[in-house]
Amino acid sequence: MDTGSTQVIGIFRSEPAADAADGALAAAGFVERRVIRPQADDNETIARGATADGFLPPGLARLYGRLLGEGAVVVSVKAPFGEGGAAEAIVRRAEGYEAPPAAPPPRNPAPFSTAFGLPVLTGSRSHTELISKWSFSDFLGIRMLSRRPAPLSQATGMPTLTSRPAERKTTSFGMPMLSGSAAPLSSAVGLPTLTAPKRAWTRSFGMPLLSRKAAPLSSFLGLPVLTRKQ
Repeated sequence: MDTGSTQVIGIFRSEPAADAADGALAAAGFVERRVIRPQADDNETIARGATADGFLPPGLARLYGRLLGEGAVVVSVKAPFGEGGAAEAIVRRAEGYEAPPAAPPPRNPAPFSTAFGLPVLTGSRSHTELISKWSFSDFLGIRMLSRRPAPLSQATGMPTLTSRPAERKTTSFGMPMLSGSAAPLSSAVGLPTLTAPKRAWTRSFGMPLLSRKAAPLSSFLGLPVLTRKQ
């Protein structure tokens, strides 16, 4: 369709009504017109031809083909720029109605994969469903519940670390972990241990720890003491 023109379409239930609208458009000076009449078969091909000539909107050949198959007659006019409103008023006065809008194409859930021809990981499901039902096990192709003790190792052919319970360790760094010795490390390397003194301490710095003198420090140093006068 010419970018400087406006496409005006009217759907009519009978050919006489469509012919009357076409005559009114011709009388008003509209030159580029077409009356698309139904045929016995292959009406979609007729609609595709009108689409190629710019008298029907692109992508709706199937819809207009169905309308033609139901007995409708289509009147289309290419109105010059600024005269689309006048052409539409003529079509509506002739009781022509607009075609119902076509259903939008289904939404592609994987447009990137479709554009590059890549296979998708899952079927066509909504984003919410994919998130709620996604699991790492499905991604790897492993069942979530398995009777195998090591399903990942068996699936990838990797050996497991052990097939029997670990034995209890009794030594560490060459020394028994449990020992009856009170100081096993000192005994192993031959170090003396710290023991309690053999006798009790009675003096400290040359002075007895316990003294009956009232001023033991003054007595030891020979200092006079302060006494109360009698």
